Amino acid sequence: MPTVCRTASRRLPLALCAGALILAALPEPSYAQSTSRSASRWSIEIYGGAASATEASEGTAGPAFPAGTPFTTASGAPSRIHSSWYFGDGAKLLDQVLGQFAIINGTTFSRLVPLDTAITSASTRRNSGTTFGLRVSRHLTPRLTLEANVERSQGSQVFSDAAHTAFETTRDSFQAAFEGLLATAPITAPSVASTMTVREGSASQIRVAAAARWTLISGARASAYATVGGGVLMNGGSDLEAVFNGSYSFRLFGAFPMSETDRTVVTVTGPSSAVLGLVGGGITYDFSPRLGLRAGVRVSLSPNSDVTTVSGSPSVGALTPAAVLPSVTSPAIQFSSTTGVPSSLSGTSTTHTTFTGSGLNRQVSFTVGIFRRF
Repeated sequence: MPTVCRTASRRLPLALCAGALILAALPEPSYAQSTSRSASRWSIEIYGGAASATEASEGTAGPAFPAGTPFTTASGAPSRIHSSWYFGDGAKLLDQVLGQFAIINGTTFSRLVPLDTAITSASTRRNSGTTFGLRVSRHLTPRLTLEANVERSQGSQVFSDAAHTAFETTRDSFQAAFEGLLATAPITAPSVASTMTVREGSASQIRVAAAARWTLISGARASAYATVGGGVLMNGGSDLEAVFNGSYSFRLFGAFPMSETDRTVVTVTGPSSAVLGLVGGGITYDFSPRLGLRAGVRVSLSPNSDVTTVSGSPSVGALTPAAVLPSVTSPAIQFSSTTGVPSSLSGTSTTHTTFTGSGLNRQVSFTVGIFRRF
């Protein structure tokens, strides 16, 4: 095993050590034959390490949630059609009705806590992950080097702790709110459920960049350098999602079955590509005139343009015998299994943009690589 692999085997990934073996297998002159690093104009490097990312918190909230489509219930009270109870005017209507029942019954009703605040502000973060790449360098002078590199980083995108807590509050409040609402109706066999499923966003990223490397301090074997450059960042993988499924069913007067489902999806979508800038520095150590080790840290900056959207997809069961149940409030909520008579939860699926990110995302990477001059 070459000296470099023995020296670095405890610190470098297996793939990096394998790269060292390949590079070290190439013919190499002895120090007696060549003692000047400047005699070699090109070098190739295989590197790997860890990356830690920080997402920008700046951004702009989307337009106000639209009001639902107004209609009149079977009892003559005003109501509105919505695609979801979890956010926007749907949550507002539900809480208005619960407020009316609190006045009528002289008691307190649990309210639904909408998703609105959580999804109209920055709500994501990225986990740390691995990074590895290939770098080709052209040495112009003893101090100035131009390089081109391609690297891949891996680290999932997730909702922040604050957003996740807010989502759980909304999920729980849905069930409490509808259990209270249905308790006011002449029904039997009530059933209410509210669940949340989060799918992490795959944050695989490929960076293609060019940079200038300037040697600051140079010794017999070790040197220190600074780097500045830029390139393109390409995002891959799936979007980050939180899916809410709320449902309730009951039998009106014990004879008329009713069932409705509220499916709401919060999605965070990033751009397919973005420009990036980078700065960094590090040290090199030569094992021989041709073979060496490079350790460095780099900071990559790229614009944050993630877009958060929310969509509602309601489903109302067409059960028989059909019936209609409006609340005795104004405004009112209406449940309906009768064709041609709307339920307050109905309509087509809608998508609403709630937040657009801005500012700069930052990734700090720490890498160690094996390079070969030729």
